Amino acid sequence: MISRAFVWDSAETSVAKIGSMRGKTVMGIRIGRLIMWVILLCSTLCIRVNSVCGEELSTEDRDSLRKAVLSASTANASGAYKAFFAGLNEMQLRGILRDSDSGIALQAAWEICQRTSDAGLARCVSKFCGVVEERICVETPIRWEIGLASRRLRAKPDYLQRVLADYGKDCSCMSEQVVAGTFIYNPRKVATVQKGLRFVGECKVVVDGDRVCFSDGDHYCSIQSREIEWMREKWPGRQKCVARCKDGILVLALYDDVAQPFPIVCFDGKTGRRTRNCECSALENSGFIGGSGAWIHEVMMEIREGQLAVFGVRNPGISCECYLEVIRLEDGRREFRVRTDFGM
Repeated sequence: MISRAFVWDSAETSVAKIGSMRGKTVMGIRIGRLIMWVILLCSTLCIRVNSVCGEELSTEDRDSLRKAVLSASTANASGAYKAFFAGLNEMQLRGILRDSDSGIALQAAWEICQRTSDAGLARCVSKFCGVVEERICVETPIRWEIGLASRRLRAKPDYLQRVLADYGKDCSCMSEQVVAGTFIYNPRKVATVQKGLRFVGECKVVVDGDRVCFSDGDHYCSIQSREIEWMREKWPGRQKCVARCKDGILVLALYDDVAQPFPIVCFDGKTGRRTRNCECSALENSGFIGGSGAWIHEVMMEIREGQLAVFGVRNPGISCECYLEVIRLEDGRREFRVRTDFGM
């Protein structure tokens, strides 16, 4: 498995924390630090050159562009990020990783990944995931990481196959085609069909009389069957459902394979009472037209400290796009989002 690498301390040190959620080595840490010091030196020189040439925007202009990003609609967000990142070198982008808004910080991390030269492609996606994990304190799903690799390396199919082969050695998400010698993505299978909904994911779902019961690891919740029937009637076009149960909260997301905005319904895990509905914007206004064959849209969720992290991947390995949206469960408001089609 490609090792996870955390990146980027404060500007005072500008040294990477080359760690690993899936294993780390002392040699890797030393090499990583040496590389980062070289980057620091080169980037500092670039900043000085830009300053001398007068290419740097004023603080007021930068603040104005940042406000434009925060207030941008979904349709205008990509353009706002493009203007915000324009003219910034890698060192300046690393400074944005400390932004108080997690959406801006993580979008800057993806911009760095997008600009990474061929020599650093093997680790750029892993580094990006490390930054995400450090920000939201949730481990990124392996399927999301594979989607990011597909998106970043789609213009380099041969290189992408070597990266996918590394994932294929350690997880069931990939399978090798014996004849072609290439790896293809294995979508998650429908675990069960209950009350007309196709439940996907690790959360076990069973019907017990007039109740639908959810078992998610050590967490257990149940709701009345009529709640599922109500959801089907309210959103008849949504047949796939992913459920998570944790910290006394049950969350159900109903989605399709196009990755348009989809509803999320929250329940009190103790009483089974519906508490609120919210929405994940997913890849709204992405401009995706598609091609032949079936579309794939994977949705994975994690609950932590009153927040719901929604990870999405559409068409891994084809015309892949990914998104992350963090929603506050208290009131259903979106905290921030990151999309691979924003910016460049």
